[in-house]
Amino acid sequence: VFEENVNVTDGYVEIVTIPSKARHIIIREISNSKIFLGLSMANSSNFYLNGDGLISMPGEFRIAGTESLYDRVDEQEIIKIPQPIENAITVHIINCQAIIRGDGLNTSIRYEFALPALNNSQGVRYSWKLGDWTDCTSSCGGGVQYRIAQCYADGEWIPSSEYCWTFAENKRPTRRIRVCNRHQCPAHWWTGPWQYCPVTCKWSEDLSPVRHRTVVCLDQNEVVVEDDRCNIALKPPSTEPCSHNLPKCKVSNNMENVVLQMQNI
Repeated sequence: VFEENVNVTDGYVEIVTIPSKARHIIIREISNSKIFLGLSMANSSNFYLNGDGLISMPGEFRIAGTESLYDRVDEQEIIKIPQPIENAITVHIINCQAIIRGDGLNTSIRYEFALPALNNSQGVRYSWKLGDWTDCTSSCGGGVQYRIAQCYADGEWIPSSEYCWTFAENKRPTRRIRVCNRHQCPAHWWTGPWQYCPVTCKWSEDLSPVRHRTVVCLDQNEVVVEDDRCNIALKPPSTEPCSHNLPKCKVSNNMENVVLQMQNI
């Protein structure tokens, strides 16, 4: 049984990767909180539960090839996976407030699982070591980096951690986290959709009607700022000619009831 106290300053924070063949998995929040638990395939952006900005309703889910139960009562979540999982899964903590407003939250979770009996008859020495710092989660505006516990056999890194969970000579080190790339993100241009052409026909080949769209400069918080904060040379156009296939306008001979008729060019 393991417990971790986490300050969740980023939207998605990796907590632990549970190896394949693990069973009797229970992941729970220790107390009520505003965070959510998420599960993904290890070393992948494919989520089984609460991923891609979507929060699932409680219920039964198929995770890593086996049935699981996800429940949430009074802002406290629990995930149970009784049968062996077919592939490794990564546990995430999701802070929706960080995604929306950048607010940090403190929380604690507990996770436990069982592994099948393993044999170390060759006397391999297994140990945990912290890996290198991961890439920063953001290129500007403040991201995070992690150092996550990795499994080593006789001093060599191995991709699967199941033997370390059973035979490691040392205690699994706590994941490290630090803030990176604090510098402000540059302002950028935002373009809205093109409006419809204001006319349905044209009177002259020399007069070409135009359509419009909104072009504004946004800062790193997606707030509209002055255009000179952005690169003026790269400002997208806000107008363009309407389609060249507009028909020519024609007035009927009945002057009492002027009707614009469409005639293909």
